[in-house]
Amino acid sequence: MAIEDNQSRNPFGICTWQDISRCADCPIADTLNCRFNWGDLLYFLAGFMPPAIAVVAGMIRGGFGWYLLGWVGYMMFFFFVWEAHILCSHCPYWAEGGRILHCLANSG
Repeated sequence: MAIEDNQSRNPFGICTWQDISRCADCPIADTLNCRFNWGDLLYFLAGFMPPAIAVVAGMIRGGFGWYLLGWVGYMMFFFFVWEAHILCSHCPYWAEGGRILHCLANSG
């Protein structure tokens, strides 16, 4: 049963959806980011959050805080509707069987 579940989840045999023990003999494991890693997320947030906090604080202090509502609305549309059809459809994660995309970039 577990083999059938794995086959339906990974119909194209992409290594991302295989057991992590198979990564030990992968020749490009050190250079390929194929699994979620908290260190990568923290690295991204360390560069993104300081300017983002400064921008949001500056907009609120400048009296333009209500513009953030439009920005959040656009962000929701972009990341949940537009990006999935344009950018994510070219990603190997898209090859997973089923209707839900388990995206490495959207974890956390």
